[in-house]
Amino acid sequence: MSDDSEGRYVWAVEWVNPFAGQNERGMVLYDVTLLPGVTKEDFEKFVAEEGFPAVGGILTRAIRFNGQYLLRSSERGGPDPLSNIQKEGVAERLASLCTHTTDKSFYVVMNSGTASGE
Repeated sequence: MSDDSEGRYVWAVEWVNPFAGQNERGMVLYDVTLLPGVTKEDFEKFVAEEGFPAVGGILTRAIRFNGQYLLRSSERGGPDPLSNIQKEGVAERLASLCTHTTDKSFYVVMNSGTASGE
């Protein structure tokens, strides 16, 4: 792999705990870097065929794992909804509450609903 970003992914897993009074929903983000010699095709095949189903099959008393997404960093960026807010007054209100920058932009390689490359 000549480009270091070629072997980098984010594996995102949504979860819900319907019994929690607050903080009942969340997401876990795993920063994944392929080991030398591992191809993206082999890794993506593993995630689709074994990784997503394994996480989806985890049974606990309270936590349920919902959607899973395998993401790659988008070098050209993606749409920035916060900088393109059209509703009158919303962009100004946002600016009065916080400053924001786009940390990273990702695109979906696959999700657990389809488990196939796009």
